Amino acid sequence: MEQCTREAPCSRERLPLAPQRGEDAPEVHRPERLLGWAQAVAEIATAAGRPIRYLPVSLEEYAALLIENQVPADYVKMLTDVFTEVLDGRNAHLADGVQRALGRPPRDFADYARAAAATGVWSGSAAA
Repeated sequence: MEQCTREAPCSRERLPLAPQRGEDAPEVHRPERLLGWAQAVAEIATAAGRPIRYLPVSLEEYAALLIENQVPADYVKMLTDVFTEVLDGRNAHLADGVQRALGRPPRDFADYARAAAATGVWSGSAAA
């Protein structure tokens, strides 16, 4: 398998993201640690050098906010159903899908956050 790097990314055709018959789909998790939303936001805040905090919102509050912003009811239901599955912890596990897909170890999220912060993306100076 070709080695994928930031400088020489894999071509879309070379990435084995779609499973072949009889294969499991690769899971794209960092194999060394799991991060929750609060931990990920803390990593971004550290990298950006400014205060950023995660404020948890219940699914009911989220749905009300979507409805208040005129999101169609079927989308609200779909999003809350998806978040019920994603945020309840049942999918929180470690896997080696990034390593298998890219042929190299994945970057730690803190490394990603530092690299992204260096671009100025979280500096607060960009127009919203």
